Amino acid sequence: MPSAQLVSASNTITESVPMDGISKRGWNSAAAIIRTQQNQQQLRYFAAAICGLIAVFILSHWLHLLLNHRSPQSNNPVRAITRKVRKILIRKVTGLTSSGHALVVASYVAINLSLTFTNVTISISGVANRCGWMLVANFCLVVFLALKNTPLAILSAYSYERLNGLHQIAGYTTFAYLVLHASMYTDAFFDMGSIAIFKTASVKAGIVAGFGFLGVVFSAAIVRHIWYEAFFVMHVVCFMVTIIAASFHQSDLSSGLLVIFSIIAGMWGADRLVRGSRVLVRSINNHATIEPLPHGGTKIVLAKRPKGAIPGKHCFVWIPAIRKFESHPFTIAATEPMEFVVNACDGFTRDLHKHATLHPGAKLMASVDGPYGTFPDPLSFDKVVLIAGGSGATFTFGLAINMLERMTLESTNHIAFIWAVKKHDNLSWFTNHLQTLKNHPNASKVNVALYVTSVSSNPPTAENSDVDEERMIPSAIASLDGDDEKKVIATLTRGTSADSGADNNVDPEKGITISQHVPANRMPSNESLNSFYGHNLRPGRPDTATLIRGAVSSAQRTEKILVAACGPSGLMKTVRNTTASLISVDGPGIELHCEQFGW
Repeated sequence: MPSAQLVSASNTITESVPMDGISKRGWNSAAAIIRTQQNQQQLRYFAAAICGLIAVFILSHWLHLLLNHRSPQSNNPVRAITRKVRKILIRKVTGLTSSGHALVVASYVAINLSLTFTNVTISISGVANRCGWMLVANFCLVVFLALKNTPLAILSAYSYERLNGLHQIAGYTTFAYLVLHASMYTDAFFDMGSIAIFKTASVKAGIVAGFGFLGVVFSAAIVRHIWYEAFFVMHVVCFMVTIIAASFHQSDLSSGLLVIFSIIAGMWGADRLVRGSRVLVRSINNHATIEPLPHGGTKIVLAKRPKGAIPGKHCFVWIPAIRKFESHPFTIAATEPMEFVVNACDGFTRDLHKHATLHPGAKLMASVDGPYGTFPDPLSFDKVVLIAGGSGATFTFGLAINMLERMTLESTNHIAFIWAVKKHDNLSWFTNHLQTLKNHPNASKVNVALYVTSVSSNPPTAENSDVDEERMIPSAIASLDGDDEKKVIATLTRGTSADSGADNNVDPEKGITISQHVPANRMPSNESLNSFYGHNLRPGRPDTATLIRGAVSSAQRTEKILVAACGPSGLMKTVRNTTASLISVDGPGIELHCEQFGW
């Protein structure tokens, strides 16, 4: 390589990494200083653009609250515009939760592309250098979106679990910048014949940081779906390796990158400190009573309720007898007493269920971190349609019970509660809650619709619960005729007390994978296939879309309706698309909340 070109390349490379073997004149050159200033300016633009995107979230949230504070009015032009926009944005799109989320992702990608290829030296080393700076900027965003105690939960009603999708996308974007940064610089080094650069401490630290972040991405993309506990440990350890090695890779204070790494470490450390402190404080004189439930379920009853706990939110539960260094998120089913219903899958939940089966009623030391989660206040709506599949009922039962306790006898709010389970025994997971919905003074304002998609002709009772489940004869699935369907819909939408049920047209289970049979000793011996604690049951899968349409069509245009759902992805898609199709300028105000982790 001609000496003039070598000096030019060294100016670009050493601006990011001062190295032995490269002329020190490059580091002090005016060109290198200008490039650093350009990169710093691009990062300021990035911060401003991301803050602007966050501001859109916050402003739209508060504008929506302001417009819906009063009764819906079709002659409000601003409300009419927002409804037309929401009708489009809440629909499901392939690969993401909704078209609104797709718009956010597209905006985020556009910000990155524009800042990567503007105001940059057009050369391999120049683009490689810019990718390094964009890597750091996105890394900071990744950590911010991962914070459990995020300020966005208060400002925009988007708590960490609803931001998890963007957290993942930002993580993959950061990894893409890492690959480009490393590969293009490697190519530049080989072109210059500067292989000795790889022996410098700074470059070695950069290589370690790169492999550390590769571990972060690999654990999230692959390990998480196979073994959650291994993912968690690998994710945290690799993150710590990455941030430490990256600090050595860019240890010069003049560029400002070390300051950004310090901010990243500070955010992560402060969040961990707050969470750890809460868990330790709440473990004092606290314990959990665990009970096995049929088909892999486990009930956890906590002795002490954390401040701010509301049914429907979730907490990270720590039970050291099961896992000393792990806590796992579970939805709060009730607060008097503090109760969680856990579905066994693998790892912690599997071992918890096994322990509860071997030691029913055992009291174990426990604590919680939380509560977390955001959702609309159901009491501010005239009608609330709650839809759940399988263990997703933990969320909807929490909302229903909390709403009933806050209602007065004069309240005009109505609740339609729709729940689908695979097995009859799964109903006993929420025996107390079903009894409350039936016997509460405001029970006349609640309609409970229960569906069992795979039932036996002789469901287990206290007397026959030891019958082998595989030998039970499944009953025929009865189909509804048109008149019965109309009656079910009419009853649901009137808000009167009724025993008919309704459900959804998707897989009603939420990840029930353990088939261990636990005696259903909490199930009443005189209950038949057609009822459970006074609630009528229907076999098969209900038509969720039809039921939601019925609830909306029977409402006055001045009323407000909340549709809230929790369950498998198929159910979420049906609820989301159906609700979106029903939003109209002249119709009632409709709010949608889908409780699911990530987008």
